[in-house]
Amino acid sequence: MGRFTEKQLTIMTIVVAVVIAGLFAYLIYEDLRKIEEEKANIETLTDQIRVADAEIAKKKARETDVIVYREVVERDSKILPDQSEINDFINVIGDFEKYSGVVVTQVQGLKERATARRGAKEKKSAEAILKIPLKLKLRGTMDQYLKFINLFENHERFVRISGFQISASRLGSGNGSPQHDIGLELETYQYDPKGGEVKRVAIPNYERRKQEIAIQKRIRAEKPAHIEKYQMKPRISRRDPFVDPREAESDPDDVNGEPENDAAAQRAILDELILEIGMLADDVRMEKKLKEAHDYMRLAAVARAIDQRMSMLDFRVAEVIANREITIPELKEEFNEKVVSRYEAIKEERKASAEREEVLVERKQVWETLQKMKTRFGKGQYQEALQIYQGFDRLTQGRHFSPDAEPLKEQMDTLAQQAQVIVKFESEPMKIGGVIIDPKRASFAIINDQVLSEGDFVDEEGRIKIVSIKQDEIVFEYQGVTIPKRLNRGK
Repeated sequence: MGRFTEKQLTIMTIVVAVVIAGLFAYLIYEDLRKIEEEKANIETLTDQIRVADAEIAKKKARETDVIVYREVVERDSKILPDQSEINDFINVIGDFEKYSGVVVTQVQGLKERATARRGAKEKKSAEAILKIPLKLKLRGTMDQYLKFINLFENHERFVRISGFQISASRLGSGNGSPQHDIGLELETYQYDPKGGEVKRVAIPNYERRKQEIAIQKRIRAEKPAHIEKYQMKPRISRRDPFVDPREAESDPDDVNGEPENDAAAQRAILDELILEIGMLADDVRMEKKLKEAHDYMRLAAVARAIDQRMSMLDFRVAEVIANREITIPELKEEFNEKVVSRYEAIKEERKASAEREEVLVERKQVWETLQKMKTRFGKGQYQEALQIYQGFDRLTQGRHFSPDAEPLKEQMDTLAQQAQVIVKFESEPMKIGGVIIDPKRASFAIINDQVLSEGDFVDEEGRIKIVSIKQDEIVFEYQGVTIPKRLNRGK
């Protein structure tokens, strides 16, 4: 085999050099391309991290929103009957039947509800709010029917009357009160917190966080759901609109056309009602005095007693009128004047008083409570200061503050929030061993067997920061509140 000539060697060298150069160029190109790809990936990840950080920063605010809305739903859903109350609804209807005097002949809807509920469970997609329609058939006079409806209108749980049908009857015998056949359509709603397909997200320290003043303040700011109630006024000397008066065989107000009640018995009924009205008037006067004295603890008890007495009187007065228990003209006139008219005047006066007040909280009340809080706070009785605030907050819930009282209320809120933080701070595990004071250099404190200086954090989570160290006190910062802690040198 012959040897390569010098020219051939030169060409081969050039070719090899070009190939190697091309290879290196290709490798460099690939490296540069991969670098650009990595840079693009890094930019994409950086954007994702930035978005994630923004979402993380919103986490606490969103958790707060969820807590507020969950508590509002829990509070407002109480106007809806729960499962046990729905099952017992037939007893409620029975009680209303007894109180009103109507006769319920048929109840439809309870069996259908049970069937629908079983079907929803099988599908595992029960709604959070379940509509429950009921249909009743009943018989009674117009007064009894109106009283029956009014009982639902004042029921503590939400019940809606969606429709009714009345088959008017002719005048009957005896006391001339016609009995009508009535069909009544009702609707109520049951709230199931586990209903729907939405999975509830667990929030750490939920029970503790929902007690925070800021969250409680937001919950109170949400207008509570409530049932509009209407109290039926007694029907005096009004005929049944479903009866043609031309068919009447006798005047219902003609005492001679019916057996006359014993005068003594009617007098006893009237005297009892007059006494009840007098006691109600005394209670209303007491309520007014307690409002003027800002004695809200006693006021709450008196208001409840008045509501109970008025509820009883509403039923009793309507019952006397519907059953015509007082028929003697002189007593009937006295009944209208001393019972019905006076009772309506008391109700209107109480309603007007509530509307005038709206109920306003005046500056004097807020100032007095604020001074009590400051006194407790200044003595280091933070839990007591917080209890004063919470009691005042319960008493004024749902009320408006006068404009000049708003700045004082804000001071109360701030002081209560500080007291709440300090109470929580005092529960933190922290043992102070002593301090080392060096005026020329940094001072140190021995806390939880650690030597710490100003600016250090006591805990690993970075919640408790040392602001300053002095001979007789250490000042900490905790949840944005500066808290001085005195050192007991005598112990």
